[in-house]
Amino acid sequence: MFEKFQRRPAIFVAAILGLFLGAGPLAAQSPDHILDLDIVPGVLTTQVTTQLTTLAGGAPIESFSYGVCHDFTVVQPLTTNPTADLQVANLGSPPDFEIINLQPGSPASSGGVTHGVVLCLLLCATLPTGATTDLLQIEYDIVGPGPGSPLQYCDDAEIDGAPATEITVVSNGILLTPTLGTGMSVPEFIRGDTDANGVLQIGDGINLLAHLFQGQAAPACRDAADSNDDGSLDIADAAYFLVFLFCCGPPPPPPWPNCGLDPSADSLDCLSFPPC
Repeated sequence: MFEKFQRRPAIFVAAILGLFLGAGPLAAQSPDHILDLDIVPGVLTTQVTTQLTTLAGGAPIESFSYGVCHDFTVVQPLTTNPTADLQVANLGSPPDFEIINLQPGSPASSGGVTHGVVLCLLLCATLPTGATTDLLQIEYDIVGPGPGSPLQYCDDAEIDGAPATEITVVSNGILLTPTLGTGMSVPEFIRGDTDANGVLQIGDGINLLAHLFQGQAAPACRDAADSNDDGSLDIADAAYFLVFLFCCGPPPPPPWPNCGLDPSADSLDCLSFPPC
């Protein structure tokens, strides 16, 4: 399954970089350029936006390439859509060169998504500094349960007819390796299990109250602590959980009682949840 621009081999990205940007050997990892994944999990599909942050004072970026790999037994990419941010960066026009490859994957080939962009072939535009730029929106079909990190940036996505795509950003003809951010997982969890020990018990409510009122560190999976699934952590979550545990309240919304993905879109994250 292929998206727009996929009839052009991915090797053109490297050729364009070499001809127009004087690309050379990769430099050391750049702390000023951060690739991240903004993930909004759902029940049947997951929406993912690839993002590049250039810190204030970081070198301006005129082109980039990367791949996103996935566990094809858990999620499979369905569609890709370039973002408006790239058009804004190129003075209101689409990038002069953009290639997107998509392959769902199979037991014989893991598949993946690759993306390469040169904003302006005459080096007349760069991504903004001191800001985060949305690069590409990817919709994934959720096909089964699996590990906590079925998505990650990679340089070995398996796309038929296309070579590997390096994780690279380019500034003034110099190739840099961006830092990879932490938002690249779609962990499963059990709602209400604040301390992530696999069991719902009074300690979960106590840990949440200690975080809210005594300065205890936030749980690693804040989504799990959101007992009433209203998208925020507050005393209502502790009350909801304790009434359920000891009295006559309703059970936590899904995912409960088994591991699962959050069916609600909110700003809470889940960095790790070992029981799942």
